[in-house]
Amino acid sequence: SDIELVSDVEVPEFYEVEIPFIHKRFESQVKETPHNTALTACNETLTYSELNKKANRIANALIEKGVKPKSNVLVMLPRNINLIAAIMGILKAGCAYIPIDLEYPQERIDYIYENSQADYIISDETSGNSIDIADLLNNENESNPKVNLLPTDTAYMIYTSGSTGNPKGVMISHRNITNL
Repeated sequence: SDIELVSDVEVPEFYEVEIPFIHKRFESQVKETPHNTALTACNETLTYSELNKKANRIANALIEKGVKPKSNVLVMLPRNINLIAAIMGILKAGCAYIPIDLEYPQERIDYIYENSQADYIISDETSGNSIDIADLLNNENESNPKVNLLPTDTAYMIYTSGSTGNPKGVMISHRNITNL
C-alpha cells in the first residue's frame, strides 16, 4: 500500500495514429524505398515501385470495369507475382479480396462465389464474371487510385472449412489486419 503506481507529474503522451489501410502503408513504403526489392517469386523480382505500378494498373482497370468500392472480388491465381499485385490492386480499388486455392473442387468455388456475393473473379482466363489478369495488366493508368474507405471496411474474407460441411466466410477489416 506504500507503493505509488503513478506519480503526480506523469502525463500520458498521445501519438497520431497512422491511417489503418494496408495499401496506404504499402504506398508509404513505395515513397521511402522505391528501388528496393519488394517481392521475389517464381524467379521474378519486383521493386516497390514496379509492384505499385502493377497493382495500380489492376486497380484502375477494375474501377474502369465498374467494380465499386466495398465490392468482393475472388482471386484464383497461382502463387506468383501477379497474385500479390492482384491482391494489392483489389485493395487499392477499395474492394475486399477473397483468395481461392486453385486446388478447390468446383463445387466449393461455386459456393464461395455465391456466399460471398462476389462481383468478379480474377483468374488466368476470361469466362462469365471471370476477368483475365492479363487484361487488367494491360491498363496504362499507373497512378494511385483515390477511393474513400473506412477502417472498418472489409479488406479480405477468408473461408474456413465450417462444421456444417459448408465453408464459413470470416471478414477481416482494414483496422484488424493492420494491427498485425
